[in-house]
Amino acid sequence: STYPQLISDLSKIRKEHPEIVFNTNPENVEICLTRGLLVNLMKNFLKEIGSKELILPTTYEVSYPNIDTYSKINSFLSRNNLEYPIMLKFDGPDPRYDHLQANIINDKGLKNFISYFRGFVGNDDKQKIKVIVQQFIQHGGYLIKLYRIKRTNYIYYRPSLPDIKEDMMNKCQEYKKGFFKFETKDMGTQKFKDFWKRINGENNTFKDNVNERFLGKVAAQYADTYGDSLVGLDFIMDVKKGIYYLIDINPFPAYSELYNDMNQIFTEHFTMGINAKKNIINL
Repeated sequence: STYPQLISDLSKIRKEHPEIVFNTNPENVEICLTRGLLVNLMKNFLKEIGSKELILPTTYEVSYPNIDTYSKINSFLSRNNLEYPIMLKFDGPDPRYDHLQANIINDKGLKNFISYFRGFVGNDDKQKIKVIVQQFIQHGGYLIKLYRIKRTNYIYYRPSLPDIKEDMMNKCQEYKKGFFKFETKDMGTQKFKDFWKRINGENNTFKDNVNERFLGKVAAQYADTYGDSLVGLDFIMDVKKGIYYLIDINPFPAYSELYNDMNQIFTEHFTMGINAKKNIINL
C-alpha cells in the first residue's frame, strides 16, 4: 500500500527538481543525479583534488542521433587521438535513458547502434536526449565501489564490462554486431556475472594493485567538501598506467552490498540521522 504512494511522491519531487532521477522498484529506491549534472559535479570535485592520479574519462556530447552523429563522433575521436572501443551513455527525460549504456568496439558497431537507438527512442523524447560519448579504458573488468558512511570507507570489487580483446565480434555472441548494450541495473544480475566470467575471467591479483588508501582519501575529501556523511563513489583503474578514473558519484547509493554485507551499519547510520533530525543526504 505504501509503494504506490511513494511513486506518487517521487513524481512530484521530480517535477520540482528535474536534476534528480529516481530508479524505483518494490525492493529499493535509488536516488541519483541526471548525467549532465553529475558530470559537472565530478569536474568540480576533481578541480578541488588536483591529483594527476585521478581523472575523468574524455567525453563528448551530441544531440539525439541524426545523419551527422556518426561523423561527429569519429571527428571527436580523431581530435582527441582516441580509438575504439568507446562508451555511449545518455541523458534524457526518462530514467530508462539514464540507465542505458553501450560499449562500441569498432566503426561498424557505431553504425549498428545508432540504427538500433533510433528505434528505441519515443518520438516525444527525440529533441530532449543527449548522447555522451566516452573513451573506454581497459580496466581489468572490475568496477571499484567505495561507500563512505560517516568516517569509515568500505570497498567492494564488482564485475564491470570486460576488457575488449582481439576479434570480439567473432568470438563473443554479445558483441557480434560490434556493440554490447545493457542497463546499469543488469550488472548485478547472475546473467551478467556469468557473461563477465566467460569473457573476462577471474583476476586474483587485481585487488593487490589497487591503492585503497588513496581512494579512501579521495572519499574523505569529497565528504569534507560537500558535507555528505553517506556517499558512494565508483572508480576504475587503468591496468596499464595505474591511474584511476572517477566514473560515478551516488549521493544516495542503493546497491546490494549496502543491504546485505553492510545492512546493520547502514541502518544504524540512517536511523541515527533521522532521530537527530539531521539532513544526512546533501543533494
